[in-house]
Amino acid sequence: MTRDVGFKIRRGKVGILLLHRLCGTPVEMRFVATGLASKGYTVHCPMLAGHCGSEDALRASTWTDWYHSASLALDDIKKDCDVVIAGGLGARIAELLPRSGFSGRFTAKGRFEKMMSAISVKTIIHPQPGLFGAAVAFAAEHGQ
Repeated sequence: MTRDVGFKIRRGKVGILLLHRLCGTPVEMRFVATGLASKGYTVHCPMLAGHCGSEDALRASTWTDWYHSASLALDDIKKDCDVVIAGGLGARIAELLPRSGFSGRFTAKGRFEKMMSAISVKTIIHPQPGLFGAAVAFAAEHGQ
């Protein structure tokens, strides 16, 4: 059994769900997660199914297992946060999202449904979104 090396840093009511890359680990997200947490965000970096163990375990897992891991992590962070921003495998599952029911679940918030329907949801497809985002934040903070 592989030890779960996912982590969560609890801070504010805005949450960031960071998903590591295929064949990666949550540890690769630690630097970005720590920086976001220092700005008051709650950050959750789950370990995706099949990762952080043997090659056989990774080969035995599929995108549906990884998607399930991400869904469970989203459910978990939503317990602590009013708003959740997700980043990671979005570009790789972009074709699945329209068929996944995500949009319906995102907007189905009872009396807040009208407000939720007006919120724009985008998929980030930059190949290194964490590094790009960190660079933009650094430049904004340090005027470079």
